[in-house]
Amino acid sequence: MKSIKKIAMAALVCAVVIGLTSCNKDGVYKPKEKIAKIYVQNEGQDKVLTETWDWDGKLLMSIKHADTDPIGDNSYTETFTYDKKQVKSISDGTYTMTYNYDGRFFDNIKITEGSDEVGTMKFTHDGKLVSKIDITLDDEFMKSQMAESAMRFIAPEFACDFGKIMQAEALRGCKGKTEMVVTFEYDGANVEKATMRNNTANVEQVFTYTYSDYMNPFYKLFNNGDENNGYNQSKNAPATIHQTNSAWNNTTWDYTYTYPSVDHKYPTQMTEQKVTTQVIGNMTNTINNMTSYFYEYND
Repeated sequence: MKSIKKIAMAALVCAVVIGLTSCNKDGVYKPKEKIAKIYVQNEGQDKVLTETWDWDGKLLMSIKHADTDPIGDNSYTETFTYDKKQVKSISDGTYTMTYNYDGRFFDNIKITEGSDEVGTMKFTHDGKLVSKIDITLDDEFMKSQMAESAMRFIAPEFACDFGKIMQAEALRGCKGKTEMVVTFEYDGANVEKATMRNNTANVEQVFTYTYSDYMNPFYKLFNNGDENNGYNQSKNAPATIHQTNSAWNNTTWDYTYTYPSVDHKYPTQMTEQKVTTQVIGNMTNTINNMTSYFYEYND
């Protein structure tokens, strides 16, 4: 009887281990709180709807990005496809990001426009965590809306600067490919430091993070997303981010995040205070910007 009990217990332990292991897959996004809508309010302006999320049960099927451009129309919709529960592709109608896996983990992402490949992202893992991403993007794709979005699953702050860099490159008439390497250092389930090296432009950006006790509603969402503003590879919502850029040695950027309202440890409002500090000789200039994000969840 004891042997039977031991066998049964061993089987139970194995089942639990297998269950936990199977849950720890790249490309599986299953938050306890499913976002329905995201609103953004810039300082001194009205709150506006920026994203509407559509779910089929536990699977996120699409994110509709509202038109926020007062001059043109910058609205678009990301559409998701899946292989079981792992995301297989995300498309905005022009570009498609196709996710390829090595078992449970990301191997690479191929970015295509029709039948033409316009970008790749190759993943390296340290155990269960992504430690490095090698990125190559064509010049035409880099000037697209999808390119800036594609960087947001790494970190929103990358995308902001990435967009500015690409606009500058476009004005200069730069052609060819841009090659970048992003590396990560972790503290438990949260990214502690991220470094993006743009080998083509010879520019390096470094981000260091601290975290709140609140949950990150975008954890494991390796998509594009305009208003994620949370490190998607980190379990907790950010508290602070410090950013440097080797192209602007006299400038630093500091982000502070507060959460005025929370539901079951998930933020329903996040306020981002961004301070840009520039030192020129004996002079120090600072610029402050505040943005609030509001999250509505499905019942």
